[in-house]
Amino acid sequence: MLKKFLIFTALAISFMYLPIPPAVTHAVHTAMYPVLVSANFCARPLRWMGQRWADAHANASRFAGLREENEYLKFQNAKLTASLDFQNRSQELFDFQRRYDLKNAPQARILSRCLTDKCEHSLLVSGGKNKGVSPGMTAVYKFQIIGKVVQVFDHYCKVLAISDPGCKISAHTATGLLNGITEGQCIKNQCVMRHVDKHANVMLGDIVLSSGSGLVVPEGFCIGKIESKHDDLTEGILTLTPLIDLESIEICSLIDHESLRGF
Repeated sequence: MLKKFLIFTALAISFMYLPIPPAVTHAVHTAMYPVLVSANFCARPLRWMGQRWADAHANASRFAGLREENEYLKFQNAKLTASLDFQNRSQELFDFQRRYDLKNAPQARILSRCLTDKCEHSLLVSGGKNKGVSPGMTAVYKFQIIGKVVQVFDHYCKVLAISDPGCKISAHTATGLLNGITEGQCIKNQCVMRHVDKHANVMLGDIVLSSGSGLVVPEGFCIGKIESKHDDLTEGILTLTPLIDLESIEICSLIDHESLRGF
């Protein structure tokens, strides 16, 4: 059937261009009209499908381009957001550094922390030999002592937190009436001040500062505030809590005595 239709169509088209009598031409054109209508009717969905395929291909190309652009913009947005967030969180730290002229104090980001272990409370911070960090330096956030550097590697260092028993700091109260040595007990956000006169009057809420004795920890930085006092056989023991949550901070400065010109 299809073969006959194609032969008839070919003959009809050929008659359109051959020198034949007008009567025959009129008859052929009359007979061709339904064929042309039928061909147009059959070709219409094919043209529509072809156009849809071309549109779909063009849309797919545009979508791929938009997706790449979107991924790039999201990356840039994340980068700018992270930079702005770090700047906002670091602003107070930068202000503190300018106040005490800590021009050479390396800044470090806290990479990990272990503040729940019963044996050791420590933090790993970015900043090692590549930034001039050395053992014995003090990690601080603003005026709050975080701990002491005990090990230094090429690109990071280990800090014993003030809540660790190995972090001992010579200290005194802000009023200057009480002196002692602070050390941790492996209790998060807590340390104690030992060797305090058991007969001395203690003001709860008073601030305890580093005294600078022994040239280990610089003078005048906060260790914590007094929460309670109890007496041992030979000494008074003060329980202290730092002014900031050691779990919440993300950046710190690493300082030594030479960093504190004019303190």
